[in-house]
Amino acid sequence: MKQFLSLSILVSLLLTLFCFSACTSDNTSSSSSTSKTNTKQEGMAEPSNVPPPVVRQEGNVSYRGFGSNLNIYTQRLSEADRKVFEAFQEQHNVKVTAVVESDGETLLNMIQNRGESSPADLLLTMDAGLLWKAIYMGIVMPLTDQTIAANIPDQYRDYANHWSAISKYATVIAYAKDRVDASKLKAYTDLAKADWKGRLLMGSSKDAAFQSLIASLVAHNGAEEAQKWTAAVYANLARPASGQDMNQLAGLLNGDGDVALVGTHSVGAFLAQNPSAKDKIGVVFAKNSKGKTQVNIYGMSLAQHAPNIGNAVRMMHFLSGEAIQPHL
Repeated sequence: MKQFLSLSILVSLLLTLFCFSACTSDNTSSSSSTSKTNTKQEGMAEPSNVPPPVVRQEGNVSYRGFGSNLNIYTQRLSEADRKVFEAFQEQHNVKVTAVVESDGETLLNMIQNRGESSPADLLLTMDAGLLWKAIYMGIVMPLTDQTIAANIPDQYRDYANHWSAISKYATVIAYAKDRVDASKLKAYTDLAKADWKGRLLMGSSKDAAFQSLIASLVAHNGAEEAQKWTAAVYANLARPASGQDMNQLAGLLNGDGDVALVGTHSVGAFLAQNPSAKDKIGVVFAKNSKGKTQVNIYGMSLAQHAPNIGNAVRMMHFLSGEAIQPHL
């Protein structure tokens, strides 16, 4: 049976696009912080039923749990992330516990299901749409903070201060240099061509970056065309869509496939771990029908029932600070 997203799911994915229209860019680097850029992004939706922000600034609020623990619920835990968390532990004498769940929906449900007893202090996701969903689920709280506002430009923060972006990444096409002519890979739509039948690698359709890409295709090309593209892409898979970006990149090296849809953050991490792969794997910053490369964010949000708010805010300052930004 062919695997592809239903029309209703495709339409629902528009939420991601309207939540964060910074999902397209003309020029994108392999890893990009949010503290140094002032590129204006337009079209962000502003739901009318989101509660007004609560002012929580260090010095004028009694933070709960300014103790020795911090619980982070995150979609990723790269080697760079581990080093950042370790640096925070050493600097603040705080034990950081990372609960890792790559499936964003599952991650949010893990927090919601615990209700007020949830141990989550800080939520980190790889998709702006998930951060907006967290608001509607009632599992994150707004935070108006002078340090975060100074570190992160307005266009990378929720207008009501529920979340902030701490880095951004592009969805690109990685390819095996010895088996692929990169000139045939200029657009995301190229992946639907018969040339790539049995040669494409990618993760689950639940992947945040993939869903954002589908949302963009729906917005620019219409739901029907986006559905056709998705069906064609699944028909070109070399193996069932599953695993993370790192699995797809490893698959290119192992000969499991010739092209892969991945994020630039994963490419950088993979090449750092496998230096010899730099001569074997290439990257194409593919474009959509508007000539843009798909971009998403790595964002943070304060958990609604955080037992260690003080340490969570400290970590938010830490992640958005100039010293740490280059490592995200």
